[in-house]
This record gives sequence, C-alpha cells and structure tokens, in this order.
Amino acid sequence: MEAPAVTLVGAGSHTVELSESGVGSIARIENSISGLEKVLENHQKKLYDAQNQLEASKAQLAQPFEQEQELQTVLSELANINALLDVDKTEDADALLPEVDENKKDVLDMGEEEDEAEYS
Repeated sequence: MEAPAVTLVGAGSHTVELSESGVGSIARIENSISGLEKVLENHQKKLYDAQNQLEASKAQLAQPFEQEQELQTVLSELANINALLDVDKTEDADALLPEVDENKKDVLDMGEEEDEAEYS
C-alpha cells in the first residue's frame, strides 16, 4: 500500500509523502518547500549561464572566420587532387578490364576442374 502523499501545486507541482505523525508530515512539507527554493536558485543560475553562453556564441558567430583564406586554398588543392585521382581511376579501370575478365575465366575454369575431380 502506498504511503499517503500531498501535492504542492503552484507554477509546477511537487509531491511529498506524508509520515504517520502529523508533526513528521509538516516537517516533510516544510523541508520540501525550503528545498524548492534551492532548486529555483539552481535553475536561475543555469539560466543565467545559458544566457551568457548564448550571448558569447552570438558574438563569436558575428566575427569573420579567421582561416577563411587558408580554407579556400586547401579546398582548391583538394579539388585538384580529387580531379587527378578521378582521371587515374578512369584510366586504371579501362586498363584493368581485360585483366578482370581473364581472372574471371581462370576462376570459372578452376571451379569446373574441381567439379570434375569430385565426380571422378
């Protein structure tokens, strides 16, 4: 069986379990109320910190990116390297196609030889 409880309702709600004695129940309610003040202080501090972080982030966002020129240079070099790699891939793929066909033929022949040996 659950212990009796009381719910304190305001902007939010908080439930407090009551004790068997009236004095104990009042002490629990008072402790709960004083605890809510500490919870409020903690939430106000977190809100203050979050607002400061937001303002700092907005200020940082408004500043230009300091390494923009270097980034553009590196991206340009990367694009050139990727273009060279793509050219090499196309040439290599064309050169390897006959070799791939020969390898497939060798594998198929090997499989047939194994099948013949198994049934002999």
